[in-house]
Amino acid sequence: MKLIITVQMIAAYLLLLFVFSLFAQYEIGIAWEFNENGNLQGWTASPNFSNIEVKDSMLTATVAGSFPYLSSEEFNISATNYRFIFVRMKLPGATSSKIIWNNDKGE
Repeated sequence: MKLIITVQMIAAYLLLLFVFSLFAQYEIGIAWEFNENGNLQGWTASPNFSNIEVKDSMLTATVAGSFPYLSSEEFNISATNYRFIFVRMKLPGATSSKIIWNNDKGE
């Protein structure tokens, strides 16, 4: 009995490996799920926000002034162990946003 491996079979196998790796589970270093109504989970809004609330697994706020920002409690996380961040947010009416990580040396 002969085993014949074609280029198409190799390509299909590699494609399967790639697809499965996309859905691999990653260890989460820190997450804010906002799954408890009213619980900001340590986030603080600048005075340039109004109507800030957590409801239905979302933190929502209304911009009420220039340069609004949210800040979290201090936390440490190893960039060696967690090589990327995932942020999901909606900014209706906005043209841009910025995420700034501060450390002992500044932004």
